[in-house]
Amino acid sequence: MKRTVRMIIAAASVAVCLPVLAQVRSGYLSTGGSTPMYNVTRPGNPDARERYHTTARVPTEEILGVAYTPVMLSFVSPLQVPPRDFDVGGFRLSLIYGECVNFDGLDVGLVGRAIGHGNGLFINGLATIVDGDSLGLQVGLVNYVKGNFAGLQVGAVNYCTAGQAFQFGVYNGADHIEGFQCGVINMTRTMIGLQIGLINVIQNNDVPFLPIINCYF
Repeated sequence: MKRTVRMIIAAASVAVCLPVLAQVRSGYLSTGGSTPMYNVTRPGNPDARERYHTTARVPTEEILGVAYTPVMLSFVSPLQVPPRDFDVGGFRLSLIYGECVNFDGLDVGLVGRAIGHGNGLFINGLATIVDGDSLGLQVGLVNYVKGNFAGLQVGAVNYCTAGQAFQFGVYNGADHIEGFQCGVINMTRTMIGLQIGLINVIQNNDVPFLPIINCYF
């Protein structure tokens, strides 16, 4: 059984990392732009953290770190190499808490956070936090996406503001979701899909609460 799980994780990691490695070999950013990846000056792009943490939301595609790295090692941010204002395309290990700007690849640790977008495979024991949009698989105690999410969340608590997603956990929440929620408590404002659980709430449905099964199509 353990061998099978390791094989699945390895295969998923390869699938996530191959496109990133292709970007590294071509010398360009994983965001699809044409800026050389080690251009730490990035004219016209001030500090990403200052741009993002404002009263007005900054579109995810406009959030850029000051540089790019294929590997990041974090103890407790800001005690990490390289610093947290980098974009990561590849692998991050967060022993306790790691933070970066945009993330694409394989994320492993206790708590991992991206203040921009976060795409790939996330396996964090305590929490995965993405302040922007996210795509991929998230496994951990808490999986939280502030923006749009497309993929699969598996944990005790799963949340995305909006998504085309499958959520499996004790509590699954969203503002709008198109997909499937399976847990003890499933809650969303609007939904196109199916809920299975003890408490199922679709607030804007004709019947907002139903035990066991609730749906809207």
